[in-house]
Amino acid sequence: MHAFRHLIIASVVSLLFIVGCSNSGYDLLLAKTFDSKLKARIEQFASGGIENEWPIEFEKDALIEASKKYIGVKYRAGGTSGQGLDCSGLVYLSAREIGLKLPHHAEQMARYGQIVPTKGRLRQGDLVFFKGEGTRLINHVGIMVNHKEFIHVSSSKGCVVTPINDAYWKSLFLFGTR
Repeated sequence: MHAFRHLIIASVVSLLFIVGCSNSGYDLLLAKTFDSKLKARIEQFASGGIENEWPIEFEKDALIEASKKYIGVKYRAGGTSGQGLDCSGLVYLSAREIGLKLPHHAEQMARYGQIVPTKGRLRQGDLVFFKGEGTRLINHVGIMVNHKEFIHVSSSKGCVVTPINDAYWKSLFLFGTR
């Protein structure tokens, strides 16, 4: 019994050491994910490539300012103009305005930058990603405007700024990237 207890303690200490010393946001994301189905979906997503370098260096403030111009614009599926936007359309258009070329798809956007696994580590200008249902891991994207709020396009409200701990979005948060 005594040897078993030491084995458990050693295993826990090793896990904490690995998590604490990990440089990869992906490793930390997996370590914090206890739902085996979600973990498998994250691993499948990662197999397509993650934590790629941004195509160019860019100012986070410039990205935020570009996105704020769209506050109040109504939702339109696939939209990428001041006439109507979807969530990835907002990020795509805002990024394009500052010279950053990103795909117009949230799941593809999530492949750029280092993964930020928890809301507490998010910073202004980080992209934030939210879970989808079925086979799609990521269903929504936004941009952190400060450490408490993100700008995004809601299908019911259009382009708005929402607290990251909003009751609805809190449970769907998956990770951020920077």
